[in-house]
Amino acid sequence: MLAAAPGVAPAAGPRVEAMIVHRSGKVFGPRVVGAAATRVRRCRVTSGTPLAVLAALDRAHGPSFRTRGACSALYVFQVGGDRARGRAGWVYKVGHRLGTTAAGDPTGPFGTGRRLRAGQRVTWFWCVSASRCQRTLAISGVPARVGRGQEVRVTVRAYDDNGRGILAADVRVAFGTATKVTGSDGTARLIAPKAAGRARFRAAKPGLVPAYPERVTVT
Repeated sequence: MLAAAPGVAPAAGPRVEAMIVHRSGKVFGPRVVGAAATRVRRCRVTSGTPLAVLAALDRAHGPSFRTRGACSALYVFQVGGDRARGRAGWVYKVGHRLGTTAAGDPTGPFGTGRRLRAGQRVTWFWCVSASRCQRTLAISGVPARVGRGQEVRVTVRAYDDNGRGILAADVRVAFGTATKVTGSDGTARLIAPKAAGRARFRAAKPGLVPAYPERVTVT
């Protein structure tokens, strides 16, 4: 961690939701972490960058990671036991879009001068090919609240490197203990649990990056 000046608390950085998806498909997270300024090796990492997020996940008992290269363009070549090889390796997305700058670049993930904002989602994942990563899934149409035993219709889309989404068929969607597979229109209808409480929608398909779980209150 960067040392703060005497009497000055270190900036916490924006709080974002983040997860890591390994080559095997194993997921760490999602976790809400503060993307605070830190140090990686002997390099200063600016707050609000995807590398600061990865370091925060490491501190939250996530997988360790290794970097190489100059401080101005640190390259993450290993997370946990998964090392970069050939055109395959570690990348990050902010929302649905693949970052275009080094993970610690102070100009932000897209080189616009805007770093991460509170509430954004950052996904670190093993990309099968740097020229064309596997798509990442996302669930939409999830209500904040739903009645017990009520049917809910959700849509799953799969997003490419540029954030362009297509309707995703044959995706397994879970809601509590109920499961369904999306049709050609990317939709699935599931029945809410019979007990009140909190439940989550999840969506996954082999070969794709799983969706962030979406929380629902069952009343």
